[in-house]
Amino acid sequence: MSFNLGADFDLTPKLRGLRKLELFEIRSHEPLELLLFQRPIRHSIGTDVGAGFEYRPPLSENIVIRAGRRRWFPDKALQDIL
Repeated sequence: MSFNLGADFDLTPKLRGLRKLELFEIRSHEPLELLLFQRPIRHSIGTDVGAGFEYRPPLSENIVIRAGRRRWFPDKALQDIL
């Protein structure tokens, strides 16, 4: 299961800022505990955070330049599994 939160910000008519936050969880961890012979496995897998920009030089949809960066932060359930 994942929870998403994102926002776009119009900084100028040609430039837009993008932000994203996503949380991942295991809804039912019992099958993993049975398969891996390991207890307990916690629910939270990790967090994905991202930011970027979208640039439209001639103010049309024909040319769009996108750049961004994402970062993954593993959490306790992923550490339990590994």
